[in-house]
Amino acid sequence: MSDRNQALAILKQARDALLARMTTEILEQSEEIMADAEGESFLSEIETLYDRMGNKLAHLNQMIANLPSEVTEQPGEESSFERQDAAVEIEKARLPHFPLKVTPPEDTSELAERADLIGLPAPGTPLPKAPAFGRFVTLIEQGNVDEAGDLIGQILGISPFSGLKCAQTFAARYEADTAVVVQAMRIRHELVAHRFNEALMLMHECFGLQGVEAMVALHKMRDILAAPSSS
Repeated sequence: MSDRNQALAILKQARDALLARMTTEILEQSEEIMADAEGESFLSEIETLYDRMGNKLAHLNQMIANLPSEVTEQPGEESSFERQDAAVEIEKARLPHFPLKVTPPEDTSELAERADLIGLPAPGTPLPKAPAFGRFVTLIEQGNVDEAGDLIGQILGISPFSGLKCAQTFAARYEADTAVVVQAMRIRHELVAHRFNEALMLMHECFGLQGVEAMVALHKMRDILAAPSSS
């Protein structure tokens, strides 16, 4: 046995002996200890017992914890960290080859000459039209209320007369405050959120529509939103 293991064994024996003495004294002074714990005695039996044996026991436990035993390897036993299988030679990784000089492609000049054509539609392809409501607002700004009435009538699925009334109402409110455009665009969001009553109120505030015509217009807008082309 090594010196360290022998010292550790002595400390453990001392701890066991001290624990035996402490157990005996606790049993002998059980009534005094309980009276001290319940506040009926002022002799401080618990503190006295701790001062006599508790400190020593704490010191012994600390010394045992700080004095680990030596692990002696038995002859003939293989270490658990020793490699059992044969080492396999790992092939060295090869880095990819990058050329030191990059040769520009020959058709670079041709692409530069055609750079001004990027983004233009093919010959004969008509330019896309602006959204219907955007054209309606543009007509209102230009003062073309009659054509705007025809357009909004087609959008909302109402009669030309009602469409003209809608355009006149929208033009008057647009002249007072251009924020009416934002209010009109909110109708779509209210329909998507299934807030039909809010959409009806906005329809009346922006276009003056109410009653059956307002409901017809909202149903037409809802059909447009449900169409695949509007997604």
